[in-house]
Amino acid sequence: MAGTFNLPAGSALELSGSANKVLDDNAVFNNFGSTRVTGPGKLLANGYNYGSTWNNFAGASFGLTVGGSSFGTRNGNLITFNNFAGATFAKMGGTNSTVAFVVLNNRGNLDCETGVMA
Repeated sequence: MAGTFNLPAGSALELSGSANKVLDDNAVFNNFGSTRVTGPGKLLANGYNYGSTWNNFAGASFGLTVGGSSFGTRNGNLITFNNFAGATFAKMGGTNSTVAFVVLNNRGNLDCETGVMA
């Protein structure tokens, strides 16, 4: 994904499958709805020159139902994940750690039902 994408409130997005999902350099994903990652494919920053940003705004949710690190980078620059007040970042499945290879700025709710959020 390149540029800026806004997922509106009341919308749902499921990222599934084994293929990695890549945010281009400087890409911004603004989540006002509900996003769930269900497949083994990682959410990656392309990271050639810059990282990318995922904003989880008030009322939004981001859920991981897989184990292992769900984030990564292709070329060194990471995803910055901003979980703002009133938003939820949840780990709902898997047994391993989740938030390696991501910069997590949290002011919202963190929920870890299984595994380790580290």
